[in-house]
Amino acid sequence: MNSMISFLLGILYSSLSETTDTRIALEILKNQKNLQRMTLKELSEKCDVSVATLNKFFKQLGCRNMAEFKLHIVRGQNIRREQIRLRMEKMDDKTILDNISHLAPQPFNRPLFIKSCEEFNELAHESNQIIILGANYSSALSLHYQQDMNMFGKLTYSLSSTFGIVIPEPDPKTMIVLVTQSGNTLNFARDQIADLKAKHRRISIITGNTGIFKDQSIQNVIRMPITGEDEAGNAILIEIYRYLKYKYYKTYCEE
Repeated sequence: MNSMISFLLGILYSSLSETTDTRIALEILKNQKNLQRMTLKELSEKCDVSVATLNKFFKQLGCRNMAEFKLHIVRGQNIRREQIRLRMEKMDDKTILDNISHLAPQPFNRPLFIKSCEEFNELAHESNQIIILGANYSSALSLHYQQDMNMFGKLTYSLSSTFGIVIPEPDPKTMIVLVTQSGNTLNFARDQIADLKAKHRRISIITGNTGIFKDQSIQNVIRMPITGEDEAGNAILIEIYRYLKYKYYKTYCEE
């Protein structure tokens, strides 16, 4: 379902550089918990834009004003919350793991995968935000994961990449998720990867490349049972995102 949150995430993902729209979208995502209590002036100050610019942003999203925007946010969250509840009731980890095993063109090390996902979610839970980087299509496949993690109270979004990767501002509580099915990104953007590792210490890599290991910066590696980039890898990646958010929900969110 298209929701205001998905539109905001799409603005961040589709922009090749920081713009007024990306700044507004990110600030709204960062302030989801307090948004309903915020005034137009307070939000404009947070976004460092004028009230007129903020109103223009809301109108671009099809809303007449901030009040209508807030209403769409609440309605979308209520619908999404019920969707998550129903999906989680029907979902189970064994089925997702069986799906990965069925799709895998290479042997699937189930115990190692489970352990790696547990480590990933522990790191995610301890972080203030999760930023997903990597090839554009692989990052796009994470949209449902991003939406649900934001519903779980964990700021999660993806930044667009051209040739290479974006280097987010250093933050000790930011988790970076680098998605590179074949591992080619690590070769094509070697200097940027070195810069990323120098600035961040909470990096997780989701990859089919067996030559990538943990180090001082790479605290987690989730291995995909693939050898390159193809449709099977894309399907497996969707199942990995499903497994990660299912286990996160069951571990940290379920009452």
